[in-house]
Amino acid sequence: MSRLFVFGCSFTSYIWHTYADLFAENFFINQNKKFDINNPNSNIAYQNWGYPGLGNQAIAERVMECHLKNNLNPTDLIIVQWSGHLRKDYALFKKDNDNEIIWKTAGSVFSENNMSVFGKDYIINCIDETALYLHTLHNIAMVQNLLN
Repeated sequence: MSRLFVFGCSFTSYIWHTYADLFAENFFINQNKKFDINNPNSNIAYQNWGYPGLGNQAIAERVMECHLKNNLNPTDLIIVQWSGHLRKDYALFKKDNDNEIIWKTAGSVFSENNMSVFGKDYIINCIDETALYLHTLHNIAMVQNLLN
């Protein structure tokens, strides 16, 4: 049986249905399997690993985490929707309102929300757009190699 795994930012997983949920519905219909778009998590053959605000580092690391937990194999269908290269991901292992939220995300490193996190000095001294673009290319290459 084929399984479907999807990865990405808010275009992949959000408070309303995304392309991934609609694709999953058709994916299972084409295999003559029942799928409830209003409860996609009830079907273990479909896992949506998307999360709003994720950048490409977090997307790549979530692909690896998923592989370690689910032993991805050649019969699985994996869809990775990459995000913009200007996003800066960081992880913190702590509970927030009884939910463990690991990836801290707020979109672009230059967004107002992130300016209060990173600060102007960090942006000036540690952020380079060319480097962020290269990180994206490296993350894509690493995931492609993993999946191959």
